[in-house]
Amino acid sequence: MKTLVLILFLFFTSTLHVFADMQDDRWEFIEGLVDKGVFQKVEVPSKYPHLWVRPAFLRLDFSMKKDFVNVVFAFYVTNGTITKRSGLIVLYDSRTGKKVGVYGEAYGGLKIY
Repeated sequence: MKTLVLILFLFFTSTLHVFADMQDDRWEFIEGLVDKGVFQKVEVPSKYPHLWVRPAFLRLDFSMKKDFVNVVFAFYVTNGTITKRSGLIVLYDSRTGKKVGVYGEAYGGLKIY
């Protein structure tokens, strides 16, 4: 029994470490996109995170937009800010301040207006 408890303890602590490493990698990726002028910022002023996108993001093909926003979504699902099933990321144009899209499972992924 002690062996089983030890094995479970080691498994869960190593799993938590992997999630922490993944979160660090996700945040570094997001910061890199800010540095490259793809995103302006990510903030959580209300229930859902807001992702402010720059013209470089708007020029990307749909698949790349979806992949980039998915990293933001995964970051906030993993840290508990939103849930995978009902959470969403709201996208805003950094120049106009207008809402330009959403990302969430309830919307079938990324929707650009």
